[in-house]
Amino acid sequence: MKKETLWWAGVLILTALLLGAKQSGILPENWWLIPWLLSLVLFGLPHGAIDHEVALKLWQPRPPPRWAMVAILAAYLFLSLVILGAWFLVPYLIFLGFIGLTWLHWGSSDLWWSWHRDEAYFGSRGHEIIFALWRGALPMLVPLAFYPSLYRQTAEATCNLFSSQPGHFEFLESGLTRSLALGTTLILGFADFCLARGSFKTRRLNFAESMALFLFFSVVPALVSVGFYFAFWHGLRHVLRLKAFEQLSWSGFAIHALPATAGALFLLVGLAYFIHFPRGYLPLLGIYLSLIAALTFPHALIVNWMDVRAGLWKRR
Repeated sequence: MKKETLWWAGVLILTALLLGAKQSGILPENWWLIPWLLSLVLFGLPHGAIDHEVALKLWQPRPPPRWAMVAILAAYLFLSLVILGAWFLVPYLIFLGFIGLTWLHWGSSDLWWSWHRDEAYFGSRGHEIIFALWRGALPMLVPLAFYPSLYRQTAEATCNLFSSQPGHFEFLESGLTRSLALGTTLILGFADFCLARGSFKTRRLNFAESMALFLFFSVVPALVSVGFYFAFWHGLRHVLRLKAFEQLSWSGFAIHALPATAGALFLLVGLAYFIHFPRGYLPLLGIYLSLIAALTFPHALIVNWMDVRAGLWKRR
């Protein structure tokens, strides 16, 4: 993982390919589904599929491993089911909470990657928090600023699956909301730029990554950009981290991740059958998002545990 990887170049290439394909008209009408379908088996769902093994390694319990593994799996499933159940009670609150949690989780994931690459880039814990908020704002707030109608449609399609009363997210399309989203993002980015320390190479690399992501989320439609980011930026980078943490090969990770990934897919099918969702691709995506929200909460707890054990949040 010490070898530099040009993530920013990959983002720019993907941006050019997607825009070119869209302008040429070779993409199907529902092309935005492509990254979400891929994420079912490529890095999206699977990137959290060995959380139980990671938690066991972090815990290092005194009881026999089998007992400990059962306890971890039971706690993980319990937290996920609590979130799933909450969708039926307060779907609008859960959706907004999901956005906030994802903002923090995706941002802290990028924070760990940059911190691991060059710890000297961060001069204080405050800078670490700003960097996490800045990187999390790129996939969460930039699409809201540039594609508010898609944001609103996704929010309403998801929440309406769990409520008999139609959801109202008109505020997402207001000028005030869009201005706040974009303004917050730019302020966080400027603060990170001013606080940056370390070598010029590290500062240049983090700046290139951030600008490539900002461009990606501002010009590629929200459903497409967030879907690709989920699988091939956030998910893939976490898998690379797990491979080093668990000392696994690609095939080894795939084998270890297969049971939990299959279980998540089974839960997704069961949830779709139970809800009786209306026809349409957007409600189908809403079911997937509701499952991701349920799985993200325990997953984020374990990843934060990894960060703490790695020394990310230590005093400076």
